[in-house]
Amino acid sequence: MALELEDGLERAFQFAAQRIGLGPDAGGSLTVSKDFGLALRDRAELDLLLKARAAREISRTTFLAELKRRGLLPDDFDATAEAERIAGETQSPTGR
Repeated sequence: MALELEDGLERAFQFAAQRIGLGPDAGGSLTVSKDFGLALRDRAELDLLLKARAAREISRTTFLAELKRRGLLPDDFDATAEAERIAGETQSPTGR
């Protein structure tokens, strides 16, 4: 998908360049990042965070903030709302 996006954007730039009279080769080129996995260092840091949380060396709030900072949780993630949802699950006998 990333390669198709890259090709499509290059074609769009070429069409735009032609449209404004710059010629068919004036659109330039670009590179779309294809590295979507966690880097080895990122995995090690995540493992360290998980171990620190499991050992209760960091708070849940700090753990979640670090996950959010690293882009593993969405920007609109609300730790308080999540805690309320978790509390609701433990109060319900069916877990719903």
